[in-house]
Amino acid sequence: MILLGKGVEEKLHPLPLAEEFAERYWKKTEKDPNVEIYLILDESNTFYGAYDNKMHKKLEQAGVKIGYVDLMKLRDPMLVYSVPWRLFIQPFGNPKNRGKIKNPIYEGTDKVTIRSLLRALNAKADHRKLIMNENTALLTSANPHAEGSKTFKRSIQIFSADIKRNLQC
Repeated sequence: MILLGKGVEEKLHPLPLAEEFAERYWKKTEKDPNVEIYLILDESNTFYGAYDNKMHKKLEQAGVKIGYVDLMKLRDPMLVYSVPWRLFIQPFGNPKNRGKIKNPIYEGTDKVTIRSLLRALNAKADHRKLIMNENTALLTSANPHAEGSKTFKRSIQIFSADIKRNLQC
């Protein structure tokens, strides 16, 4: 899931979906301090490790547990680029919060590193989106962020007592 936050040109009139999701998570943790909320996110939320996402930090402080998909375990999508990437760039890592370059994709976010740009060019991503609680599951193609708020998306909502039983397994 991509949960970015700010960074879209105002002329598009995007919907603040990420802020709305975060607000609902905060309200849920305030109402029920024992609730467990887990987010499994794509590393594109941090521009492939270039910076800490401020919204994610706030959610973690509210008790939301956030994990990132390890994209290195995914199959390489472009061998022409991925082989040189793995041999000559990836071994040197990617320093976090030391970017010097303006983010070319998301306006208003932290600066990125050259290595994070090169990592983004490797084109690995995890685009699965599942939002679930004890009563409902929502499988969707939508990303809850402003950047994608005006595009056409589809989703399937599942209501079932089976969800509650399966969560207890």
